[in-house]
Amino acid sequence: MGSILSRFHGRPVAVASFTAPLYVGTDYECLPPYPTPSFLYIDTLVDAEENLRQVQPGAVVGFDLEWVDKPHEKLKPAAKKTKLAQEIQQLTSGSFSIDWDAAAVCLAQIATEDNKVFVINLHIMRAIPSEFIRICESREILKVAPGISNDGRALWDSFRQNLLNVASLGLFAKLVYPEHIFPQLSYAVEPGLQLIAAYTLGQYVSKKEQKSQWDAIPLPDNLKQYAAVDPHASLKLYKTLQSHLSESNVYVDQEWFHFDIKQRSCVHVGTENPWKAQCPWWANVTSEGFISRTSASRPV
Repeated sequence: MGSILSRFHGRPVAVASFTAPLYVGTDYECLPPYPTPSFLYIDTLVDAEENLRQVQPGAVVGFDLEWVDKPHEKLKPAAKKTKLAQEIQQLTSGSFSIDWDAAAVCLAQIATEDNKVFVINLHIMRAIPSEFIRICESREILKVAPGISNDGRALWDSFRQNLLNVASLGLFAKLVYPEHIFPQLSYAVEPGLQLIAAYTLGQYVSKKEQKSQWDAIPLPDNLKQYAAVDPHASLKLYKTLQSHLSESNVYVDQEWFHFDIKQRSCVHVGTENPWKAQCPWWANVTSEGFISRTSASRPV
């Protein structure tokens, strides 16, 4: 536990009782493995619609995608802007259609608070369930994952699908463990699921299959099991971090790690400067090294 005396809105505030991680190190494989949860593998549109209908407004879900690397056309900034405008026009006119051979996203995984995990093979279905679209676009369903900005970009690139009301598990973990997770680095540098699980649960989450052949037909059982772990772990970690935060005398605004991902971009996400202004224990103490480096590099 740590204790820092700082100022908030001009008043001295004792910011105390930061939660101590269960594990601090880099040899994650020495830890007990995170158990594979029970899950439902879905590869038909009918089953996907039926099961995803269970996710109702007010829910918090663990979210994840698996995709394969596809070659991308290299464009200059001006050309990228023009291409994005054309894509939005296609969506508006209803002329956009998914090229399933070019779409990188293969699986979508959702874990619910009643301990259900759905592993949905979009690549085999070659369709986007309307219930999945509803979940992605609902501002009343919170989607949680580390590095969720990457998932949002992948959804847009493959399907032109926005991802609204998301929580970055990585940014949340930095707020709960400010003295231990990348304390000298900027706001945008996020820890991954493996580090967060080690620090929070003292468990090892393998990432060895991350670059697997997710478009394989049929999909091997070991990849189905791997895909089920991340959303389940993300939701459990989010709940555990919330519990740690409630036990600490630390002010955290959800706007610092909640945002929308629209047309590949984070919208209404807290930026580094507001976080520094509103979060004195992060701005004035743990990030002094980062601030001094950036200040020194600015032109006079």
